[in-house]
Amino acid sequence: MDEAAFDELFGVVEAPLRRTLVAWYDPTVGRDAAQHALEWAWAHRRRLDRIDNPAGYLFRVGQSHAKRELRRSQVPATWLLPAAVIDGDSPFEPELTGALSTLSEQQRAAVLLVHGYGYSFREAADVLNVSLSTLRTHADRGLARLRSHLEVHESQQLDERIRNHAAALDQAAPPIRLDGVHASSPSVSGPRLLRPLAAAAAVVLVVVGGL
Repeated sequence: MDEAAFDELFGVVEAPLRRTLVAWYDPTVGRDAAQHALEWAWAHRRRLDRIDNPAGYLFRVGQSHAKRELRRSQVPATWLLPAAVIDGDSPFEPELTGALSTLSEQQRAAVLLVHGYGYSFREAADVLNVSLSTLRTHADRGLARLRSHLEVHESQQLDERIRNHAAALDQAAPPIRLDGVHASSPSVSGPRLLRPLAAAAAVVLVVVGGL
């Protein structure tokens, strides 16, 4: 894979990869994992030519990085949100966050990808690297648990709340931008990635269970 092909791949996988890892972990851990996976992709871009599902493969790379970092920090994986998102002017909804925290990682990612960000079942299945039937099961069960937890039975109303929450997550974990990719040597670990100040400063986290 040459640099032009990598740029094209980056444009396709950055958003779903970041959003999936954020849904699986939290905005801070998830975005960091996505950044690491994209740096790995740049350093090993020639290997990606032999991979049928690059997004799903990079999701696994990001997961491995997140697990190592969580073990190293000895902090249990918890569904967290930066305090800035709660205090700022955003569509963040604490009640829905609490409900999402009761879902499994697979269910939460499936619900947010399909009902929050509008990805098709096929697109969500690809980035999670699961079968279409498995993705549908996670999404359906997750949505049913949310309806029960929130006592909401109107699908349109719940979908709107999930979309608003997904927008809040994008605000907490903004897009990753590659800078100086073509100037980087293939021998380095990866390109320099710009971290917006808001994301870098969001180190104060609020545990949903304490809301």
